[in-house]
Amino acid sequence: MLNAKLKNQFSKLIANNKKFVICGHQGPDGDVIGSTLAMSLGLKKLGKKVLPFNQDGCPKSLMFLPQSNLIKNDLTDEFTDAVLVTVDSGDLLRIGKKISKAKFKEIINVDHHKSNTRFGTHNFIDIKAGSTGQVVVELLQACRGFKLTKDIAQNVFCTLSTDTGSFRYSNSTPEVFNLASVLVKAGAKPDVISQALYETYSQKRLFLLQKVLQSLRFEYDGRLAKMYLTLSDLKECGASLDDSEEFINFPRGVSGVKVVALFKENSPKQWKLSLRSRDNVDVLKIAQEFGGGGHKLAAGCTINLSLDEAEKKFEGIMEQLGSLK
Repeated sequence: MLNAKLKNQFSKLIANNKKFVICGHQGPDGDVIGSTLAMSLGLKKLGKKVLPFNQDGCPKSLMFLPQSNLIKNDLTDEFTDAVLVTVDSGDLLRIGKKISKAKFKEIINVDHHKSNTRFGTHNFIDIKAGSTGQVVVELLQACRGFKLTKDIAQNVFCTLSTDTGSFRYSNSTPEVFNLASVLVKAGAKPDVISQALYETYSQKRLFLLQKVLQSLRFEYDGRLAKMYLTLSDLKECGASLDDSEEFINFPRGVSGVKVVALFKENSPKQWKLSLRSRDNVDVLKIAQEFGGGGHKLAAGCTINLSLDEAEKKFEGIMEQLGSLK
C-alpha cells in the first residue's frame, strides 16, 4: 500500500490541476485499459477535463469494458498543457512517440512494476499491488469527493483478473481479495469479465493458436518451452497480435517447464520476446538485459536482431544467469 504522504500528494496534484491525459503502454492489455478508464472516469467525476489515450487504441477484446469508446489515439491541441498520467508503464518510451514527444505540465507515473524507471515528475509505485488498477483506485480514494462507481469498479476488477491470472498467481494477496470484494459490492460483475476475457474469441484466434502450438518445442531437458509467432502466421489466419493474448500460458503448465519464451515477429530483424516462468525463476532479469521490463514471473522485451541471433543471445543470458538450473 502507498503511504499517507504519497496519497496526500496525489490528491493535491489532482485538486491543483484541471486537465489530464491518461495513457498506458502500447500493445495495451487488461491492466492498461482498465487502469486508463478507471483513472479517467474517476477524474471526470471530480470535475476534471480528461483525455483517455493509447497510441494503439483499445483492443477489440477489451471493448466490453464500460466506456472503452472514450479512449483516443490522437492528441488534441486543448490538451497540450495538461498533466500526463501514465499507468502500467515501466518507462516513458513504452507509451509511444505521440505522447513521449509531447510537452506536458507534469508527469504523474502510476505503476506496480519493480522495473519502473521512475521517470515521472511524481511517482506512485507499489510493487506489492496485484495490478496497476489497484494503485489507481487507492489513489482516487484519497481524493475528496471521489465515489467508486459501477463502471470504475468493473474496470478495476478487470485489471485484477488479468494481472493475477484470475487470482491464481502469488500476487493474489489478502489486499487483492479485499479490494475484489469492495469492487463487486460496487457493481463489478466477475462473470461478465471472465466470460469476455477468457471465453469469448474468434475462429481466427483458434487457428492462430493451432499454428503457434505447432511451433512449440522443449529444450534443456524440458525446462525451457519455446514458441514462435510470425507475420506470415498472422496473415494466413487473418488474425492480429491481439488474438495471441495468453498463448504463452499454455506451455507454462507442462510438468518440468521453468521458463516459457514466445518470440513474436515485428520484422525479420525485430522480435518481441514474452517470458513466463515457474518455480520462482526470475525472467525479469532476462528481459532487463534487452532493455525490457515486467515482473519476476512475467516479463518481456524487444530484440533488434534476426531470430537466430535473438535466440542465441537469449539462451546465453539464461545460462549466464543460471535460470534453468
